[in-house]
Amino acid sequence: MAAARLRFIGMNDVTATLTLQLLDGAEPVTGTFCYHPSDPWAVTATFTSPTAGSVTWTFARDLLVHGRYEPIGDGDVHVWPCLSAEAAAVVVIELDPTEHGVLLEAPARELHAFVERSLACVPLGRESEHLDIDAALDRLLADSPAA
Repeated sequence: MAAARLRFIGMNDVTATLTLQLLDGAEPVTGTFCYHPSDPWAVTATFTSPTAGSVTWTFARDLLVHGRYEPIGDGDVHVWPCLSAEAAAVVVIELDPTEHGVLLEAPARELHAFVERSLACVPLGRESEHLDIDAALDRLLADSPAA
């Protein structure tokens, strides 16, 4: 059976690399945030520490869109605006809010620029316009064995 492929309306990916502060006082972490219009509801972030390696998380873009202004998130990712210890505007990103969770401070201005660039590519509420679901379903049905 051939793999189904979604056709995506062409746009450029958006990527930003930010220096994030771990709230436990450990060394800063590099966060590379990627938005791909081919997956219009999601953001992928890779967090890299020189000593601990890398981990990649994929979560709803809405968390970053709304978390810049108010607390949001259920489950494994929570986001909210805050002030750093130095009174700088930051956005806190909490990953896996359990006893092993991680709290990261992202510089608000740089995260805002990333989010705004993603919204310029695919505005909120228009994500479904960037997927050709009908064509993908047609291919899936054409590849399915007859019942």
